[in-house]
Amino acid sequence: MYDDYMIFYVIGAVIGGLIWGSVCIGIIRSKGYEAAPFTSWFWVGFFLGIIGVIIAAVKPERDNSSR
Repeated sequence: MYDDYMIFYVIGAVIGGLIWGSVCIGIIRSKGYEAAPFTSWFWVGFFLGIIGVIIAAVKPERDNSSR
């Protein structure tokens, strides 16, 4: 009985992690950083969820004039 619920929970957690990871990548890219799919920022969003998105959101924008 509980095995059925566990499968749905795991699938839901993976789908949620993929969504949060993608959101983190999008935020980081919009701030001027280079972020390929499945880089460290993806994993921050995947494992930390909304906390990872908040961390990405408060990261300062990249200053491209110094490069």
